[in-house]
Amino acid sequence: HSHSYSCPSGYSSINSWGGLAQTASKTCSCGAASGTCYKAPAHTHSYSCPAGYSTYCSNGYTATKSKVCSCGAISGTCYKCREPIAGDILYSDGTTSDSVIAGKMPVGIVAYINGNTRFAVALTESDKKWGGIKDISCLTNYNSSTAITDMNGKNNTICLVNYSGNIGFPAAEYCNNYKPVTGGTGSNGWYLPAAGEFYAINSKYNAINNSLQKLSKTQISANYYWTSSEINNGTARTVRPSDGNLKFGQKTNSKRVRCILTF
Repeated sequence: HSHSYSCPSGYSSINSWGGLAQTASKTCSCGAASGTCYKAPAHTHSYSCPAGYSTYCSNGYTATKSKVCSCGAISGTCYKCREPIAGDILYSDGTTSDSVIAGKMPVGIVAYINGNTRFAVALTESDKKWGGIKDISCLTNYNSSTAITDMNGKNNTICLVNYSGNIGFPAAEYCNNYKPVTGGTGSNGWYLPAAGEFYAINSKYNAINNSLQKLSKTQISANYYWTSSEINNGTARTVRPSDGNLKFGQKTNSKRVRCILTF
């Protein structure tokens, strides 16, 4: 028998890969082995997202692509993230989306975004009185021309619920106690919006109501709602969110209340 050694299929007698090469013995038809054969290193798949895409988006996304490997293989999904916009649904995990996501708990609708200032409106509302007849010392009184500058609904609400003048404030108390979920975003921090805050949502009125409709929730009406902005001892500011029109209401009368939440 004359030994004739050859490399297994896929291997070569030339090592072009150094210490990373996979190796096998040269073999003879008689079963003898002699010498070493080499082939390219085993490929370890490393997948990454294309430029501009991410594996997770906290505020929704506009497009998807697959994760890719340098070998050409694909696996997994990448997302082109976007910032939240008015009309998005806000979920209890702090994320937003323009669509209903199964398995997530919606808590509000994004109503206003301006730089770092952004808030969502509640999914439900109620009818409440503003309070009794008294000029509240910790509130600023606003007239019709200055009311839309009041963006301090959170401080106004804190003022009202902590007021020690032996008088109740049902609208502010309702929002302060509003808890649509027991944990996460929306479990606390709701307040009665100031006139400027509720006025600001009028340009997104339709987008907000479209999302409320997606969730089968009560839409914001074209009637007047209480705000936390005071006018004087007997009246407080009301806003019609469909067009931003401002009026006043007697504090002892019941009107609609829709709470908001910064996020």
